[in-house]
Amino acid sequence: MDQANRLRKFMTCITVKSWIRPTDKRH
Repeated sequence: MDQANRLRKFMTCITVKSWIRPTDKRH
């Protein structure tokens, strides 16, 4: 379950980054 929790955290981090810096997707 630890792996799933880590994956969820990673996805959330990416989503938050996308919201804060949508231009990062251009990279």
